[in-house]
Amino acid sequence: MPLLIAGWWLLRRDRHAPRWAVGAAALTILTVLQIAFDVYQYRVN
Repeated sequence: MPLLIAGWWLLRRDRHAPRWAVGAAALTILTVLQIAFDVYQYRVN
């Protein structure tokens, strides 16, 4: 999870980053997807 947030923060600092990728909604969606993936991996293994 910290890697996801750090990546989003680094992208946010880029002057040419797409507007849709740097908003709070993008961080929220990425976080939810990461949690869902982690839960899925935990249940499969």
